[in-house]
Amino acid sequence: TVSVLYWKNTTMKKATVFGGGAFGTALAFMLAKNGFAVSLWHPNQAECDAANAAGENLHGLKGAKFPEFGGRRALHFSSDLETCISNAPEVVIFAVPMQRLRKFVVDRRDRMCATLQSAKIAVIACKGIEKGTSKLAYTVLEEAVGDVGLVRARAVVIAGPTFARELAEFKPTSFTVAAHDATLARTAQRLLSTADGQFRGYASTDVIAVEVASAVKNVVAIAAGMVDGMGYGRNARAAVITQGLYEIALVSRTMGGVFGGVLTMAGVGDVMLTASSKLSRNFQVGRELAQGVDLKAAKKNRNAVSEGVPTCEAVVQLGRKLGLTLPLCEAVYSVLKVEKTPQQALAAIRGLDSAPLCDE
Repeated sequence: TVSVLYWKNTTMKKATVFGGGAFGTALAFMLAKNGFAVSLWHPNQAECDAANAAGENLHGLKGAKFPEFGGRRALHFSSDLETCISNAPEVVIFAVPMQRLRKFVVDRRDRMCATLQSAKIAVIACKGIEKGTSKLAYTVLEEAVGDVGLVRARAVVIAGPTFARELAEFKPTSFTVAAHDATLARTAQRLLSTADGQFRGYASTDVIAVEVASAVKNVVAIAAGMVDGMGYGRNARAAVITQGLYEIALVSRTMGGVFGGVLTMAGVGDVMLTASSKLSRNFQVGRELAQGVDLKAAKKNRNAVSEGVPTCEAVVQLGRKLGLTLPLCEAVYSVLKVEKTPQQALAAIRGLDSAPLCDE
């Protein structure tokens, strides 16, 4: 029998993932392959017990068996924070839903600060923009921790074409890791990449571009899903994706990122994957909306959070604050608010007098 508590005593490197959903679990698989014993914090103890007993995440990534090394399981679920951080993890990953990140950290601020101080890197895997404040995850973490210097010394953002299922199946995957400090970004690249190149990180210092891309791509995916659901074809979907990439680049540049930052794994790479695959939760939400399913039912059909729905409102609010014209994001928002049908929203984009791409 494999001990689910072995990681407390193992000499393997330690890592902790906050958030036991599909993506958090998949990132734990990636860390395990790189020699880490990983504890995953998840708020539901009954689901933690079920995962530990079955050796797989039954509520988020069913069928993907936890990795084992030398007869020892590399992952352990727990709803007890102290259990998850008691061994001073070297790597910490924040993979809770974006709209819950601030409260999660604020409610545990002292322990979060202590954990960050002892860790080598803290990886932000939350994707989206905070509703109400229009702030990106890195800024939310800075404010929630209350120590900007500590966050800047530890935090990196990860994004890229990383479907959880394929990560858990150890299929070749590339991603971007970004930090304000180049040395920290390189450290994260080394800790998260595998020697065989199966998991390959690319270091960046353009935190804003990476965060904007990882957030807005989910909105683009909803739009692309609507196109697919209406049977408009690949030409229309490519046009929608191109418009989405432009809006990502525009928001990024206006916020201080590099306009060309979209040409990364976090930008083009993630958008191409998320906005063109039926494995994408956000793409599927868009398809169902186009086929007449209401938003509440479409969201209920997903086992995990479709971040594009809350992010869409947040990015529209952000665009308006910045004085930007974001027709694709506005169109998706009008559908989510039931002000327009998907057909009307996409027709409005096609009816623009001039394509925004021509303005550059």
